[in-house]
Amino acid sequence: MKALDRKVLFKPEYEEGVNLRKKLTLTTSASVSDILRELDAHVTTATELPAMHTGAIYEASRTADRVYYNFGNKFMPKSFETVVMFTNQNGKTQATFAVMRWKENGGMMLGQDALKTLRKEVRAAFMAIHDAAVAEAAETALQVPDEATEAAE
Repeated sequence: MKALDRKVLFKPEYEEGVNLRKKLTLTTSASVSDILRELDAHVTTATELPAMHTGAIYEASRTADRVYYNFGNKFMPKSFETVVMFTNQNGKTQATFAVMRWKENGGMMLGQDALKTLRKEVRAAFMAIHDAAVAEAAETALQVPDEATEAAE
């Protein structure tokens, strides 16, 4: 049934989910603190998780070189997990947005609309950094769903 959903019934939605999971990268002369400031200004996060049935994007944690955004509710707090990570190379800062893990139901990614919104907000933050910044999707998605998700189906 999962293959039928992915290849026939919900093919456009499935393909959109695959595209949403591609990396988004920015290379700029701006500092990590400048990028963090723009992320804070552009990314909308919940202060507390909804009880059930709906989900929200929230900042799970932050370190000096990473910001983790997750989507979920109190019942299932990690429908998907993302990260914005920072590296310095040759005097430039590289910021990369990536989807680390996600859950599926019937072969379809959970929280796909929320991921689309988060990706747009991260892209807007990246683009606000520098007029010449170009955020491009990588050619391939990072990884497949975790084993627990596959076993549950």
